[in-house]
Amino acid sequence: TSLLYAACAPKVSAIDRNALLSMARDRLAAASALVKTQEQSYTVSPARIGGWRANPTSYAYGYLWTVSSLYYWWRDLGRAERGSTEAAHSPCYLNTQYPADVGLGTSIPILSRDLSSRIREALRHVPGVRVTLADCFAPPPTEYEFPRDLYKYGAA
Repeated sequence: TSLLYAACAPKVSAIDRNALLSMARDRLAAASALVKTQEQSYTVSPARIGGWRANPTSYAYGYLWTVSSLYYWWRDLGRAERGSTEAAHSPCYLNTQYPADVGLGTSIPILSRDLSSRIREALRHVPGVRVTLADCFAPPPTEYEFPRDLYKYGAA
């Protein structure tokens, strides 16, 4: 992350910024190779503990998904690259949580994941709201795939 902080410093030149972001992507590629190697030593299928799937938590994925996908690395790189309005400004860029479930639990039917997801999709078509609010309601219906999705959801 120090490369990303340096790339986003107020007085960094465009040439230095691009070089730092390129180095960050190189390190991310190396980390991805390391994760794939480590996953081979798991005693269960990586998809079982690191996949994007329904479960009884407030997350839409298994507990090692953020590691398997390098989610936090990709999210931070997306913010640093500012490749979409959402990446640059949305407080919920690449959201992975259902905030209603986190804050209130899953026992309140009106705040179900289905309703949260429907609100998210409806707001994505409202100009101005899409960037700042829509992604706060729920993660996308399908798993993020990086680098493909760094700016995909912002393009809708």
